[in-house]
Amino acid sequence: MYARLSRTIPAVLVVAVASCAAPAKEEPAAPPPITQQSVEESVQATVAALNAGDAAKVGQSFTDDAVFINARGKYDSAAGITAFWTEALKTPGAGKDLKLEIVKWGASGDMAYSVSRFTGGVTAPTGYVVAVSQRQPDGSMKTVAQVSIPDPPVKK
Repeated sequence: MYARLSRTIPAVLVVAVASCAAPAKEEPAAPPPITQQSVEESVQATVAALNAGDAAKVGQSFTDDAVFINARGKYDSAAGITAFWTEALKTPGAGKDLKLEIVKWGASGDMAYSVSRFTGGVTAPTGYVVAVSQRQPDGSMKTVAQVSIPDPPVKK
């Protein structure tokens, strides 16, 4: 009988310990890679907000600690950028014909960049925009840094 117990007790202990062990933690699935389409959608959503004259929505497309630089100055934070666009969009017709076309883009992890050609700009008629965006926890893209570079004036 002692021999039978000596074989049974370790087996019962193994089963008991195994059943009490914490379940293995599953790693969350990695988010899908950032695509050209997701970058394009983010850019075009900001263009649509500018064309609609919605400075608040433009500001929401930037992270809280974003920086925006253009010919008029440097603006820090989403609130500062919203304030800039609130004033800039008061100009009659401002933002109504803005178009942006991405000419180069790339992504790594949760960060993306884009270089876009703009026409019908609010602060300059034509130029380029270089933007760095970051995927947010909800999957959306927000701009972390943006520089708007107007074309030089045409020499006559």
